[in-house]
Amino acid sequence: AGWSLGKSIIGREQADWAANEFLEGSLDFSKAVSRELVLERDDEESPARLVDIKAYAPQEFRKLRSKFGISESEYLKSLLSSGPFVSFQSNSKGSTRTGGVFFFTRDGKYMIKTIKRAEVYALLQMLPKYFWFMRRNGRRSLLTRVCGMYEAKFHDSNKEFTFVVTNSVFPAESSTIITERFDLKGSTLGRECSEAERISKGTGAVLKDLDLMKEVDLVKSQQTPKEATSEGYGLHIGPVAKSALLTQLRKDVQLLVDCGVIDYSLLVGIARLDSTLVDEEQLRALDACREGELRLQLARRRKASDALVSALIKPVQVILAPPLYFYRKSWSILRKSLFWPLPYYGSGDCGVDTGSFARLYGDRLGQPAWYYFGVIDFLQPFNLQKRAEWKFKTFRYGEGFS
Repeated sequence: AGWSLGKSIIGREQADWAANEFLEGSLDFSKAVSRELVLERDDEESPARLVDIKAYAPQEFRKLRSKFGISESEYLKSLLSSGPFVSFQSNSKGSTRTGGVFFFTRDGKYMIKTIKRAEVYALLQMLPKYFWFMRRNGRRSLLTRVCGMYEAKFHDSNKEFTFVVTNSVFPAESSTIITERFDLKGSTLGRECSEAERISKGTGAVLKDLDLMKEVDLVKSQQTPKEATSEGYGLHIGPVAKSALLTQLRKDVQLLVDCGVIDYSLLVGIARLDSTLVDEEQLRALDACREGELRLQLARRRKASDALVSALIKPVQVILAPPLYFYRKSWSILRKSLFWPLPYYGSGDCGVDTGSFARLYGDRLGQPAWYYFGVIDFLQPFNLQKRAEWKFKTFRYGEGFS
């Protein structure tokens, strides 16, 4: 924090990178380009620091950024000229445990994550497959958009860091509009948010597979056959969107299987549009993901009021069916387009094309909601260490582990 690119060389370095990094020609995923940059402290008393920056596969990542709709000038400006990066805490315990460091660029457009040497090799090995897959499926894929991989080596300390630049799955306004977060792996062993995290982080707590499964089972067990509806629990985006989403997810996961990587997650963020229907105490109980009876009570209350209104206006509906139909369709479209949250962050400012499944409209506990989706953390190779871990867990637990 507090370091920025030396003002005297910003223009020259950007020109050098533009001239050397983005050359046309045949693809070479093993190529790397190095440049020396000067970092200056905010206070004038601290001496400047020299750092060597190596850009891996610059031409291929440039083509990927073009596929993602990213302007090269804006991308360079965000990384080189927007000011000191902003540190934040990752939701990934695995990345935190291995010493990963996470930042946003100062303008909030990109996420920067340091990675281990094994992950560097994994990305370089999977890059050709990832490149061609995203060239074909970039408009729909849920995979994180990897915009570049770089290595920084500081002259005064000989410290080296390798980091990737990606888009963020959640919008920049996530702290104010997203009320639930899920990290889903499809496994059950230890996949539950702790009580301490729920209390300390509130709506920022990251829920997991068991939290979602228990909620679904609880609400379904308390519903009568007449009350049963999938809109009252779980992640509800409708049958058409569900089918399309799962189809693309299978394609994305098959690529990761082919690349020999594991431990990836489907990150889900939920922003309820009609959160004003419940007060603060009820919302806190909902976000704790434990009050199944309250969820059902709220759903029944809404259904009862809807049923009463429906009975009262039934004669009018029969007479005014055509106008009511067009009114409802118009209101549905208007509600989707005007209510918070705003469109996915980056679609207008940063220009990152995150795919048609990055944000989907649906229902959450009977309330209209926007869903944010993304597949993250797919750089862990299935190496000898992980194979041994897999054998041990298979012997000890049988199944259910990640």
